[in-house]
Amino acid sequence: MRRHGTRPRQRGGIATLFAVTLPLVAGMVGLALEFAVLFQRQAQLQQVADAVALMAAQQLNGTSGGISQTLARAYSLTADRPLRGVGPIVFSSGGRGVGRAPARPRGG
Repeated sequence: MRRHGTRPRQRGGIATLFAVTLPLVAGMVGLALEFAVLFQRQAQLQQVADAVALMAAQQLNGTSGGISQTLARAYSLTADRPLRGVGPIVFSSGGRGVGRAPARPRGG
């Protein structure tokens, strides 16, 4: 017989909620860790690019010999700095050149 005004006992509600939310929380933690590693590698690569750019600015003297010397130094700098998780850095000199930036057309 059921008493008037009492609710039936429910068991296992918290366990079910825990079983449903645990994979979601674990997935969000894993995603946060992946983004942290991604941002760390981006910062490391930016640091190498900045070091090469500063070194190039210090060694350039406006002559073709200075450009060749700077490129050789840039190759050696990037080859000597492997990044954990990325491997050796490959320096690409495809867009090299010394001079002024091209003028931008004025839009009106």
